[in-house]
Amino acid sequence: AQPNGVWRDMAQMLIVLSAAILFLQRTVVADADMFAALGFQGGSLQRTLWSTVTYSFAHYGAWHLAVNMYALYVFGPRLEAAMGTRAFTLYYLWCGLGGAVAHMLFVRTGVLVGSSAAVLGVMFGYAQQWPDEEVHLFGVIPVRAWTMVLLFAVANLALGMAGAGASPGGARVVYLAHLGGLAFGWLYFRTPPAASISSEERRVGKEG
Repeated sequence: AQPNGVWRDMAQMLIVLSAAILFLQRTVVADADMFAALGFQGGSLQRTLWSTVTYSFAHYGAWHLAVNMYALYVFGPRLEAAMGTRAFTLYYLWCGLGGAVAHMLFVRTGVLVGSSAAVLGVMFGYAQQWPDEEVHLFGVIPVRAWTMVLLFAVANLALGMAGAGASPGGARVVYLAHLGGLAFGWLYFRTPPAASISSEERRVGKEG
């Protein structure tokens, strides 16, 4: 099914929205204020339930944004075409929720911002649909889609367990929270909503 109306080109809209929020951080709103408004903190869940969604749209800096949006640009549009835009949007938000849940369970401290969990979920969804397709890791190294997702999962787990990861700005990169996006992506594709990806939609995806 082709997206239409307000459900058109959501992957691109997510990129534009995230870039616009970073622009506001650099021009009008201080990072600390933006993170307080949009970032997720497990201890404040009852007061800021919306932050389980909004945290995905704020980023620590240009590099943090660029890496995530590049991956979304590469993998998002084709998965959106296969799933349908409404389902893709809900799937993206669902994987972002997975990041918040993982942060609350395994990290517990600090403010969670960034779309890494949601984007990793998108990468998982792409690999779920086209597991043997060749993609280019870091834009250079050819690997199968499933291999790429496995590499990212292992890297995030290893870095998270080692307690590694500070961004150039000094903020913690919570790798274990990222894995929540992968876990929720895995759950989604084993539940009835995933059946909405029909054989025709898969065909459209292959032609895209």
